[in-house]
Amino acid sequence: MTASVGSGGPGDPEKLLADLSDIDREVAKLLDGFDGPNRARIDHTELSALQRSYGFASDAYADVHVAGDEMRCVATFHPPVMGGRPLSVDGFYAQLSELGVVAGIRRDAIAEAILACNTEDRRIDDMVVAEGTAPRPEIAEHLEIRSDLLKPEKPIRPDADAARVDFKQYGFLRLVKKGEVLARKVPKRPGEYGHTVRGQMIPYPKRQATSPKPGKNTEADGSEVRALCDGSFRFDGSRFWVEEVLDLPGGVDYRTGNISFPGDVIIRGEVKDGFSITSGASIICNSTLDASIVRCKDDLIVSHGIIGRKEALVKCGGSVRTKFIENCVVHARGKIEVSAGIMNSLVKSLDYVETGPKGIVVGGVIWAQKGVIAGRIGSQSGPKTEIHCGINPFAQERIEWIRDKNIEYAGKLQGVRIQLQSRPDDARLRKIEEALKESIHKLNRAAEQLLLHLDKDEEAYVDVTKEIAPGTYIEICHVPLVVRKSQRSVRYSLDKSRGTIIETPI
Repeated sequence: MTASVGSGGPGDPEKLLADLSDIDREVAKLLDGFDGPNRARIDHTELSALQRSYGFASDAYADVHVAGDEMRCVATFHPPVMGGRPLSVDGFYAQLSELGVVAGIRRDAIAEAILACNTEDRRIDDMVVAEGTAPRPEIAEHLEIRSDLLKPEKPIRPDADAARVDFKQYGFLRLVKKGEVLARKVPKRPGEYGHTVRGQMIPYPKRQATSPKPGKNTEADGSEVRALCDGSFRFDGSRFWVEEVLDLPGGVDYRTGNISFPGDVIIRGEVKDGFSITSGASIICNSTLDASIVRCKDDLIVSHGIIGRKEALVKCGGSVRTKFIENCVVHARGKIEVSAGIMNSLVKSLDYVETGPKGIVVGGVIWAQKGVIAGRIGSQSGPKTEIHCGINPFAQERIEWIRDKNIEYAGKLQGVRIQLQSRPDDARLRKIEEALKESIHKLNRAAEQLLLHLDKDEEAYVDVTKEIAPGTYIEICHVPLVVRKSQRSVRYSLDKSRGTIIETPI
């Protein structure tokens, strides 16, 4: 459909005019039927893309889009092709104006992008050319605790070789001095309106900041709250206070006597045999703890290990962390972490009992509601080792006590009734009979309540990363298993569908 230049050549004016006249007619034919009211309409972006794909000259242009929330305006800059016209800054701002973009315009970035597009023949994709401003909320006056007092506790990382607990590796107590600032009042912060890229104002919200309440051993001092004594800082999420700390640099012996203290107890020396320690908070001991009676409401941290003496009993409301436990009864509501091992002890936890990677559990009985994780369990030549998981051990213990007491009272009741056969009018025996029957009834009702709190954890497991010895007894949710042969890197868990304990490699 194109006209031939002919023999006259491009320099022949008459021929050139004839060719141009032919092209006009040919273009008119091409457009015939496509210039009516129903013809397809395409935008500038589509037109430019078509021009480029067919090798026609194309002007530089920008695709501009405003986000649905009107907080951002993004543009893609397309360079000119085959001598097309460059993109002008004024033309681009005209596009923004057509879209109603008037605020948050990044003028310097736009100028740089247009220059690079025009001079370096470079396409620039998805550049933010305008950005809205989010509103800043109004925050009411509130009390704010010093940030360093709220830093999370660092976890203990047992040494793989020495399996020791290093107090320098974590900050268990956040100690403060008398008069030290614990919290400060933060004045009301006014709110600020935000705006969209189209200039629409966004109202700011009003927030009531959480203001923790000062508690024991604190006092207000103007806009600050200070400690009334030396001690450890405590915070439970809504209230903060200072717990007095008893520091015993010489340990516990005849000079100190038995210890009973409402706050934290720090023991820097040896604990002599036969002395009891009771704390209303936590106990920290930086040597071996020769335990007789040790009780604490929160955590027990022992740098070396716990050795039981005679009828030794350790009871913690929180967690226990130590190097080893030997010949001792240890009860904890929290996790029990023993880096080296547990030997010939009765250990009970509502959480996990876990040793270090080289730790060992030999002899005794372990009750851990969530499970046991150990390097090695049991010994072929040593005493039998028992592991019980999935059951609340303290509820189980009380149920067993009720059972034993019921058997005892039932025997006594039978004896009283035998005596009543020969002395039916004995008022004292009748009174004892009624008291025994009432006691048995109360015990049965208590057992019913405790059974609801056994808290069967069917997801409990026993992980052995090194080796478990044959003869080890494992029980999960009252389902028993005796390990018949030595196993390495194995997990014991409950198969609920079959009601058995299964072994799987780890």
